[in-house]
Amino acid sequence: MNKQKYLNVEMRVMFNVPVSEDFDIDELSEEELKELATDYFFNHNGYDTADYCDFEFDI
Repeated sequence: MNKQKYLNVEMRVMFNVPVSEDFDIDELSEEELKELATDYFFNHNGYDTADYCDFEFDI
């Protein structure tokens, strides 16, 4: 019986999240900032403008 193999990939990306002029980074927690970035990346096409910097592979 064949076992499934996986290729684990860790990516480092950099992208700009558009924010309003009155945006204050100090008002948000680190978790809220992560949620904001994740939402933009996956739901608002942030992946289209991202710079894909580093890849690490583990087989």
